[in-house]
Amino acid sequence: MTYLSFIPSIEQEGTDCGTLWLGPKSPILGARGERKRSMSRFDIGDVPVLADIDDVGSVHRLIVDLRNRAKESIPENR
Repeated sequence: MTYLSFIPSIEQEGTDCGTLWLGPKSPILGARGERKRSMSRFDIGDVPVLADIDDVGSVHRLIVDLRNRAKESIPENR
């Protein structure tokens, strides 16, 4: 099993140079008590972030493809 098969979602921001969140992307602003993220991409939070990626679209597609392959290799009765 790999880490990729357990990523709940992969969210992309940007077109050429951008950022990928390897998990749910929380809003910067929100109501009191709701989960929020920092405005700084250098903060270490709950969700791993890949920042300043050139050609973020192709990296996103690659990670999604690898995640799908990893999920297919997991036995069903686990």
